[in-house]
Amino acid sequence: MREIKKSELEQLKQYLKDIENETVRNLDPFFDFKMFELDPPILPSAVIGQAFPKSKPEKAQIFERSQNEFTNGIINFFSQLEYTNQEKQLEIAIEFLEAIESCIKIGQSKIWEYNPDESFEPGESYDELYDFIALGFTYIIVDENQCLIIHGGYCD
Repeated sequence: MREIKKSELEQLKQYLKDIENETVRNLDPFFDFKMFELDPPILPSAVIGQAFPKSKPEKAQIFERSQNEFTNGIINFFSQLEYTNQEKQLEIAIEFLEAIESCIKIGQSKIWEYNPDESFEPGESYDELYDFIALGFTYIIVDENQCLIIHGGYCD
């Protein structure tokens, strides 16, 4: 697995920085993403484990999602933004999806949602992807030999 740097990723990064200026009940959205070249076949749990070494994929729930489920999850995430009307929230979600599409072809990809384990055992650390206060997401999008991991949430 080798990390990929593309000009489209820089555009996505800038777009995400612009979105991070929005707020939700005094919470700020944040985003992280990584793109890799893969040696197929590879499991989503292995991708997460390599991309985020302090994650705990063995304790997480990972579900395959359809393109519609992924799209609806993103729209739901952006529907929480304050100070914007529903039309603007939908516009932001669509622009976000278009920015992702410029990096990886969603319609030709397999998509998984990673839900980190929220439990905490004394002496153990939390899954590094359980870093949001309210509504967060991690999606693994695989198109042939490329993978985009997009992670976001709201923090204070």
